[in-house]
Amino acid sequence: MRYADLWCWGAGDRGQLGVGGARGSARPIRVSASGGLATAAGLLAVHAGRVHTCALTLEYAVMGLVAYCWGGNDEGQLGDGSFADRARPAQTAAGVVQVVTGAEHTCVLAVELTVSCWGRNNAGQLGRGTLGTSEANPEQVPGLAGIVDLAAGDDATCALDQGGKVWCWGSDADGLLGDGGGAGAPASGPVAVRGGPYTEISLGGRHACALGPRAAAYCWGAGGRGQLGRAGDRSAPGRVGGRAYAGLRAGGDSTCGITTGGEAYCWGANDGGQLGVGDTADRARPAAVDRTRIHTSTPARLLLGHPAPLLADLSVGARRSCGVDASLAVYCTRDGVLSAVPLAPGPATAVRAAARPGGLRVSWAAPAATGADRIAAYVAVAFTGRSLDEGRTCTARPAHACTVTGLTGGKRYTVVVAAVSHGGVSFSALSHGVPRAAGAGLPITGPGPVAAFGVALLTVGGALLRGSRSVGCRHWFRGAVPSGPGDDDATASVTRAGTGATDG
Repeated sequence: MRYADLWCWGAGDRGQLGVGGARGSARPIRVSASGGLATAAGLLAVHAGRVHTCALTLEYAVMGLVAYCWGGNDEGQLGDGSFADRARPAQTAAGVVQVVTGAEHTCVLAVELTVSCWGRNNAGQLGRGTLGTSEANPEQVPGLAGIVDLAAGDDATCALDQGGKVWCWGSDADGLLGDGGGAGAPASGPVAVRGGPYTEISLGGRHACALGPRAAAYCWGAGGRGQLGRAGDRSAPGRVGGRAYAGLRAGGDSTCGITTGGEAYCWGANDGGQLGVGDTADRARPAAVDRTRIHTSTPARLLLGHPAPLLADLSVGARRSCGVDASLAVYCTRDGVLSAVPLAPGPATAVRAAARPGGLRVSWAAPAATGADRIAAYVAVAFTGRSLDEGRTCTARPAHACTVTGLTGGKRYTVVVAAVSHGGVSFSALSHGVPRAAGAGLPITGPGPVAAFGVALLTVGGALLRGSRSVGCRHWFRGAVPSGPGDDDATASVTRAGTGATDG
């Protein structure tokens, strides 16, 4: 049983899309059926460097978490002991809880809360006490323990420990080590960043940001494009404005912060419209992301009790950025605003609920758009009130009708149909019906209770264990969507989780 799928698009000249061969794609391609990922129970996260990609998976066979890498390997960044490119995912490390990629190096956080790195080491970004020699096998960073978060930039790496202290190593050309000593020579071992305590760390290409006291953003390193929330470089963390954030995402020369209310604010380089603020002008102060094209599904909106579009996460790249909303639908920047990526199918239409004794015969028309993959199944949900015990489902593969049984005659039910594919799940508009008891009449239609949307969302989630949640990675290819620490032709990103859920 798989509960997540990985989709990639963009450049593929070094095999970084993970589907074999060396060609790119401007459309999402499902990677989770390729190489070692085909046997994984699920995908938990994906990170991409300049020409390589790594993913964290759940493996039932070893009852643990395993990292896979693929793509360019000229610096040993795949960690498989060789310097040969791989066009399909191959296992790199086991017993890890996080994997991050720099431009040409990779690091993992082990279950023991230690850090190991491999790949290019020209600036000491592997943290092993030496400079210059690339390493094709994972090696533990000495002197680090109790680490809970990792981040990697072009030529640097940072780690956050349990006490809220941040440690960085690698290039210090722009003051990226954050020790307040100005720009200096590379450090081949961890250097303590000033300030704190911090709760999260994120690196762009040449700058770093962390969540500090009062959940404020603190940034340091290169600042020539406004990515520090002010003009100019900083070799020690400086606070960005007065807003509190739930998460920070740095990439390229840009930074974004996400609030607990589902808003996002971005600052820094914007020549590709990557800030999502509606234009291509750089910002040295946080600017609100334009959410007008985001369409969070009705079940999610009502479950969360919030009418406005809600952003759940963002991934920032050198010239493009992507995000997921509260429905876990995927969006990427185009012309300076977030636009939907068609992973999930469109919603089923013309939903009808015809009365049957103790049930409802639910029928529907197929979606106009199937998304990135064929529709594997439809699930109809009939529910009422606030209790999951009140909900019942039926599944159709691939028919456009099924009967929900076990319902109470004479009781009004709200009905929603979910279309399920490897690309995600979509929800139809609502219909309503009343099952027949002996001698009962036709179904009743009309608006149902608002609270029932939440029940529908949860019921569908419980019924779709064989459905799939998707995470996506992107590499630059003819206007596709790069996002990550590398250059314009070599960036990628993480969509930490997403079903691509939509509705009518």
